[in-house]
Amino acid sequence: MNKYEEVITSTSGMIYMIINRYFKGYDKEDLYQVGVIGVIKAYNNYKKDHNTKFSTYAYKYIYGEMYNLIYKNSDLKITKDTLKLYKSIIKTYQLLTQKNNK
Repeated sequence: MNKYEEVITSTSGMIYMIINRYFKGYDKEDLYQVGVIGVIKAYNNYKKDHNTKFSTYAYKYIYGEMYNLIYKNSDLKITKDTLKLYKSIIKTYQLLTQKNNK
């Protein structure tokens, strides 16, 4: 086993966890492949003298690669600020619905 295979094998559970948490409804195999690319990028940039575990460091790389895949394949381009506002509106709507029982 080479160095990349060991890291990919040890982080595959985290890759699938990110897919299931944030990217439901998208092709899992495509997301897994770009997640592996994120792991490799994280491995190449990680320095052992960091005060963080590798899994914590790699999380952002994995999520970022998956997000970029979804964003690039989307027909409708939305800025991050607009998406953040939309999520805030949905969250507020859900809270008010629960509070008012409607």
